[in-house]
Amino acid sequence: PNGRPESRTAVPYWIAREFRTGKAQWFARNLAATHDLWSLIFCDDSVAPVGPKVGDQTWFPELDWVVARTGYTADDLVVSLRSGIGFNHEHADRNSLIVKCWGEQLIVDPIRPPYWFRDPSWILRETAGHSAVLIDGAGHLYNNGVEGTNATICQARIVDRGEGRGYSFWTSDATQAYRVANYEIRSVVRTVAVFFEQRAVVVVDRISKWRNESEFEARFFADNYDGQAKIGTGPERFSIQRPGAQAEAQVFSRSHFEVTSETLPIPEERALKHPFVKVKTAAGMAATLVTAISLAPKDAGMSPIDIKAITGELIEVTLGKTGSSAICRINDADSIPGIEIQTG
Repeated sequence: PNGRPESRTAVPYWIAREFRTGKAQWFARNLAATHDLWSLIFCDDSVAPVGPKVGDQTWFPELDWVVARTGYTADDLVVSLRSGIGFNHEHADRNSLIVKCWGEQLIVDPIRPPYWFRDPSWILRETAGHSAVLIDGAGHLYNNGVEGTNATICQARIVDRGEGRGYSFWTSDATQAYRVANYEIRSVVRTVAVFFEQRAVVVVDRISKWRNESEFEARFFADNYDGQAKIGTGPERFSIQRPGAQAEAQVFSRSHFEVTSETLPIPEERALKHPFVKVKTAAGMAATLVTAISLAPKDAGMSPIDIKAITGELIEVTLGKTGSSAICRINDADSIPGIEIQTG
C-alpha cells in the first residue's frame, strides 16, 4: 500500500487483460503495490493468475538485460546487469549493476534524477551516476540534455554466458558505448558471476586502451534515501550496510588501486542519498578489477572470500566454507576473460 507510483497495479492488470497473461495477473496481485482507479478499470478476474517458477534461475532476454534470482519474495537474491542497445528514455548505464537481497537494495541504480539538463544532478543520468565503470572519470556517450533522455547510439552485448549447479555467469561487452566517446579505448568488458547458495556475486571488470595511460574506476552505489545506509572502506575491501542486510566485498587487481567512499558533486541534500564506493586504479594501459561480494542478513556472519593470482594470467576467487564453497577462476589474458566455475 505504500509503494511508489511506478509500482501501481494498473499496468500488469492491463497486460493480463489484453493478452490473457496469467503471469501479469499474478504479478499485479502479489508484487505490485498501489491500486488506483485504472487498476479497477483494467482488472479482469477471468484471467487466472499463474505464479512464476521458483528457485535459482537466470533470465537471458533478447534485450540483454540479464536478471538472476533465487525467487520472488522480499528475502530472495536478485542480481541484474544492463547490457543491450539503446532505447527511449535511457541513461548512460551500460554494464551497470543492481544487487538486492533480504529485502534491501545493496548495490543500486540511483533513482529520481532531474529532467532539466542544467541541473547539476543531471549527472545521475550519466555513467558517473551508476554502478558501472569510468575511465579517467568519464563514462560512455550520453545525450547532452538538449535532446532530453532519448536513446543514444550506445550499445553493449552479452558475449559469453554459462550456468551450472548453484551458479550462473554472463559477460557484457560495452566497448562500443565507450569508444564512441573516446576512440583511445580498446575494450570495456564486465563479467558477473552469481553464486546462489553462497549468496555471493563476483564482478570482473576488464578494461584496456589503445594509447595513453588512464585511471580505471568501478563504482558501487548504495541506497541511502532513508539515511540508514552505511559504507565502510579499507585496503582492498568495502562494505555496504542497510537495516536488514549487508554486503562485504574484497577487491583484487594486479594494478595498484585505492578503495574510497564518496558522493557526487551535486547539492548535498541529494548527494547524501546516493553515496558510492569507488575502486580506482593507478594510471595504466589495462587493468582487471575483481570485486567479490558476500551478502548476508544484518548482523549475521559473512561467508569468507579469498582472492589470489595463481599465474600471470589466472585469478582465483574462493567463496564460502568447506562443504559449501565455490571457486571462480578468471583468465584475463584476452579482452574477454575466460570464466571457469566449480561448486560443491
